Amino acid sequence: MNALQLSIVTVLAALGVSCGRPVESAAAKEVEREAAPYVASEWQPDDPELARGREIYHQTCHLCHEHGEEGAPRIGRKEAWAPRVAQGTEVLVAHAIGGFTGSEGTMPARGGEDSYSDQDITAAVKFMAAASQREEP
Repeated sequence: MNALQLSIVTVLAALGVSCGRPVESAAAKEVEREAAPYVASEWQPDDPELARGREIYHQTCHLCHEHGEEGAPRIGRKEAWAPRVAQGTEVLVAHAIGGFTGSEGTMPARGGEDSYSDQDITAAVKFMAAASQREEP
């Protein structure tokens, strides 16, 4: 869809019309997708481990990492994640599993949820790091 067509569809979608018929759902979805800001936590990875990490993120990790509670690096903030990612996955996972107190805040062991396995925590860490380093689509 070129820019002119997208502009027309956008206007028609806003008005709720398209030549007297409802706006085609595919066109409306394209307008919505292009207008919506990128949200790192909503990224749907193809890799099964990262997909599991996304589930865990939305179950527990988002409580701190979505808004930066207790100094947690916010998901999607490259500048906050870059120095952490540079330390390596092993360090990040060790901090997530065992807990960590740094200059910006505290990470409780296992995000305060003892039921997660080491593999679950690893998947969540990898998801957050990958989602935070992605280029916006």
